[in-house]
Amino acid sequence: MDACLLFNYEKWQNVSNTIQFPPLGTKIVKILKLPEHPECLCLHLYVSEKISVWQVVLDLETENIVTGYGFGLTFLEAKTEALAVLEKRISKRVVNY
Repeated sequence: MDACLLFNYEKWQNVSNTIQFPPLGTKIVKILKLPEHPECLCLHLYVSEKISVWQVVLDLETENIVTGYGFGLTFLEAKTEALAVLEKRISKRVVNY
């Protein structure tokens, strides 16, 4: 299935050696920058199961890096879901992500 993962690249660089990336069982299809969130990396992933993405999200969130993630039959579906999750997470934050 297609998956999309969004996260702040600059913050990730500070902790990248503590987070296994890409997670096992995933294939990075494409790395993008989205105009609506230029500070984020947008990863188009192909995954066999959601757990590998959820683990990375947990690891990033533990390091105080807000993430957006989504899954779908197409990348467009996954990206739409990921953007909605990211916007929801940002709106609940008091500080910048």
